[in-house]
Amino acid sequence: MKTIYWLITLLFILPIVASAETSVELLRKRLQFPAVGGHQGLMSLKPFSDTLGAFEKARRDGVDIVEMDLHISKDGVPVIYHDDQLDRWTDCKGKVQDKNLDELKKCQFNTDKSAKIPTFEEVLQWSQGRVVVNAEFKEDNSIEPAIRLVEKYNALSWTYFQTKNSRQKYLKARKTNETVALLYVIDNRAELDWVFSLNDPALLVIELHPQVRTEEIISLIHTAGKLSSENSWHFSKSNELFGATCTELFKLKIDIAISNRPKSCLQQKKNF
Repeated sequence: MKTIYWLITLLFILPIVASAETSVELLRKRLQFPAVGGHQGLMSLKPFSDTLGAFEKARRDGVDIVEMDLHISKDGVPVIYHDDQLDRWTDCKGKVQDKNLDELKKCQFNTDKSAKIPTFEEVLQWSQGRVVVNAEFKEDNSIEPAIRLVEKYNALSWTYFQTKNSRQKYLKARKTNETVALLYVIDNRAELDWVFSLNDPALLVIELHPQVRTEEIISLIHTAGKLSSENSWHFSKSNELFGATCTELFKLKIDIAISNRPKSCLQQKKNF
């Protein structure tokens, strides 16, 4: 009877244990070296960067990640747009955060009249986990509402947020959710030591600046169980205007390449 009891118990416990794999562990599996991310989806005038059209084209090309920029509207809605000001790329004037969502949705891109400024919620609805979402907090007040949307759509296993090198943004994000995956940027060894001192398994990705791009630093990141990331245009004299420069990044065993030319980067990944 005891044998039967334990067998029945195991039948119930094993699926629970299997499903207990954390969202961070699931995300880590999706970002295994070498992973390719499209910067703002892709750098393009049509479909315009940081729009659903750009994200969809990058996804169809085969990227692992779509990178984007997260602002907050005047009425508290997280939206995707790169610049603080609307003037350069649209027919609207002023700051993103000074417009409510209805006003932002009326803005037309100069080179892509059919595109609209997407909300972060629309991005999550579009992705549905088909591609990893990597969003940069541009303002502190975008942090909580954006994380709440990730919770709403059960997207913790396929979303991570950039806090750049802002300890304030990191701490606010971590206070909002203990398990949401975060990226932190280091530009010196002291910052790396600070990241390690946090003992935070959900601070998953460490982005490198060229001045700390050494084999020793990359090895320390991997030894600590973190993933390394860098923008591949750091290797380009022309900001990847004429194609991606991901091969050198892959040679250094940097896990994630964020590229302005993701399709070209994917080809370099294949050749590598």
